[in-house]
Amino acid sequence: MKLTDLILVVFTTMLLTANQVLLKLWMGKYAEQITPLSNFRVSVFFKPELIFCGLAFVVAGGIWVTMLKRLDFSLLYPMISMSYIFGLIAAKVVFHEQVSIVRWLGVVVIIVGLVLISRT
Repeated sequence: MKLTDLILVVFTTMLLTANQVLLKLWMGKYAEQITPLSNFRVSVFFKPELIFCGLAFVVAGGIWVTMLKRLDFSLLYPMISMSYIFGLIAAKVVFHEQVSIVRWLGVVVIIVGLVLISRT
């Protein structure tokens, strides 16, 4: 895998993770304005968190389509597992969650798997 391809894949997985982080932040702030239906407010769909969430998803999708043309699927698709790594970091840093050693060990296993996949 070329360095530019790796950078694009990492950037894409970071965008996908940012998408989910923004969605969780948005839901945390506005869930009560969406459900039940009696509280439904259309204005919550125009909040920055949700707008940037959608933008991250669209940009990641655009890059992903380009990468699908350039790389083998058997190499590219497992690289999405980087989002688990970024997700765990976001859980710790953004949401201040307690992350157990077992989950960190899982991230190490994912990293080892990514190294093996990218080398073969």
